[in-house]
Amino acid sequence: MRFYRGSGEFRGKIEKSVLTLGNFDGVHLGHQQIFQRVIERSRELGASSIVYTFEPHPLKILQPERFFPLITTIEEKRGIIEKTGIDILICEDFTPEFALKAPTSFVKEILNERLRAQEIFIGPDYRFGMKREGNAELLRILGKEWDIETVILDNIKLDGIEVRSTTIRTYIQTGKITEAARLLGRFYTLEGEVIRGKGRGKQLGIPTANLKPNKELFPASGIFAVWMFLQGKRFPGVLNIGTNPTFRDQELSLEVYIMDFHDEIYGENLRIEFVEKLRDEKTFPDAGALVEQIQRDIGKAREVLGGNSSRSPGTL
Repeated sequence: MRFYRGSGEFRGKIEKSVLTLGNFDGVHLGHQQIFQRVIERSRELGASSIVYTFEPHPLKILQPERFFPLITTIEEKRGIIEKTGIDILICEDFTPEFALKAPTSFVKEILNERLRAQEIFIGPDYRFGMKREGNAELLRILGKEWDIETVILDNIKLDGIEVRSTTIRTYIQTGKITEAARLLGRFYTLEGEVIRGKGRGKQLGIPTANLKPNKELFPASGIFAVWMFLQGKRFPGVLNIGTNPTFRDQELSLEVYIMDFHDEIYGENLRIEFVEKLRDEKTFPDAGALVEQIQRDIGKAREVLGGNSSRSPGTL
């Protein structure tokens, strides 16, 4: 897959394309279905298949005061899209100036002149152009002026639930990570640098690694069975997200116990795959009761992860 940071230098690089437009946060099963339609049609027409997306997410520019945590980083998004078989990924720099581009100019200058689009596949909720004035139907109308066919696809459903980034984001925030994984088509993932904590886990005989996460999106609190990826190897683990109420801490922390691992890893980067929520965080009468519960959590996590050991650690 070829990757371009912006479409400004793209003019003349291809003769024709079939493409899809969107933010594609999460690159979920619905997005992947659109990509497959784009790939199939591009092969029929002898055209390049293109995914055209934005960085940063437009809402980060248009509504900077809004808390809008993303499901995927741009690096994750790029890796997942590459595995689908798309020919070209264009990541447009979304700036305040770009946000002012009128829908007609966007279609004429970018879709027609730069990308030589023959057909475009989008979802029903697509918005584009200044003040998000453009919608799927306007894109269809404007495209006809330059012989661009616009195909509007319905959102897919799983068990009656539409596969949408908004739904997945809510599932993750509320700890429904198995539901989120079903719509994503993979486990939800975040990465984090190992930082120094209070050292309490070591004092309890269950040393943990404190993480500084690379995303704003993670469950509010709870105990989770996770896969940990470190130095090219996968380890089973138990992740605690919360404020450690037994010790009356106030600050939210992410701590992971890595099974069958005992090395010092401060400064290392860990990747976490959320597999299943084990329980909510709660207050225990003393440290001894907490340790007993943690041991039960570790045992339960081993059972859960044993049943998921065949799942690929990859993103698709």
